[in-house]
Amino acid sequence: MKVRKKVNRLVAVLAITIFAMPATLSKATAVPGKAYGTCVELRSKYANGVAKTSALAKKNKARFNLSLYRANVALDTNKNGIACDKKDLDNPLGGHAQEDFKMPNVLCMTLQEAQDEIQDHGVFYSRSKDASGRGRGQWNDSNWIVIKQSPAPGRTISEGSALLSAVKIGESTRGVCK
Repeated sequence: MKVRKKVNRLVAVLAITIFAMPATLSKATAVPGKAYGTCVELRSKYANGVAKTSALAKKNKARFNLSLYRANVALDTNKNGIACDKKDLDNPLGGHAQEDFKMPNVLCMTLQEAQDEIQDHGVFYSRSKDASGRGRGQWNDSNWIVIKQSPAPGRTISEGSALLSAVKIGESTRGVCK
């Protein structure tokens, strides 16, 4: 009878240890995922992106890693559960803003800075014109200041739809820029 009690105690202690250990290990070994700046950067290590579930990873040949997905969820622009899969859009010049195809507020930036910001939102080609009405070409974009933009900030843009009106640095901005 004493042997049976000892065996039952041993089994109980082992059962508690076995069931408690995975929870302890998972908390102790959980490593936060690395946040990548762009999909180009993430894909250099994970060619098919990072999925938030194993089923999505298997179906799309992506890497399954929930903490890595959570750290890069902003790069899942199409919201399909895979950060940086081939369907997510890349920003052609990198940048830090999500490629959301929304017009940023570029007033009072140099024409070059404004074009870079628009590209950061996913649109490569924008147009510009001389706001003075003299029809001058903007050959050196860093010498011009944007004083009017179309469409308004927050509106959807596409290639060539953004129009920036600018004056040369040193000319009147008509009170737009202080």
